[in-house]
Amino acid sequence: MRDESISIATKMPRDVFGSSIGKAVRKQSLDVLELLAEIKHESNLFMFMEDDFVACQNLFRALPYVVDKVEEIGAEKWLGLG
Repeated sequence: MRDESISIATKMPRDVFGSSIGKAVRKQSLDVLELLAEIKHESNLFMFMEDDFVACQNLFRALPYVVDKVEEIGAEKWLGLG
């Protein structure tokens, strides 16, 4: 099931953001969009981390607290945490 935004993204010119976007980067971005389109009804919250992310030793203890706060405020108002 392809989302309309995915179809639009495949037709975007390479310089749409003012810089050259390589084919591999575009493919990776489209793969993430397709994944999100498939699982969007599974949860309101998704966690993305860079592959070189170094977590603190209490990350997994802190996550339930952060999720509770996001849900308390409203998940639709959050784009990300830094």
